[in-house]
Amino acid sequence: MNAPLPVPALVEEWLVWCAWIADPANRGRTNDPIGHSEFVWTAEEHPEHAWEAILKVVAEPRAHAWLAHLAAGPMEDLLNHHGAEFIERVETAARGNPTFARMLAGVNKFMMSDDVWQRVQKAKAAG
Repeated sequence: MNAPLPVPALVEEWLVWCAWIADPANRGRTNDPIGHSEFVWTAEEHPEHAWEAILKVVAEPRAHAWLAHLAAGPMEDLLNHHGAEFIERVETAARGNPTFARMLAGVNKFMMSDDVWQRVQKAKAAG
């Protein structure tokens, strides 16, 4: 059984990936850093760990330029696979943190249940 990276390392690897993907010199390259794929895998397989990392990313000022990547990647995957388990936490975080609520603007429905998606839509409006 594979264990996820420790939360601080996962956040840092994700930030490295964000900087890499933002660099025009890397367009078209396929040897990108592990940060995105590791975070998405963690959201699917270790949701509690991913939730903790998502909150750390939202709290990290260096990440604010890339919150759309967090929304359309790990956050969306967490809600797609574990939405019923996490939607109340998402709603609470959005009410208490305008940055978290704004991040939700980049989440798409994809495989979420209609109920979870409707609640995400309301949480987005909290910001």
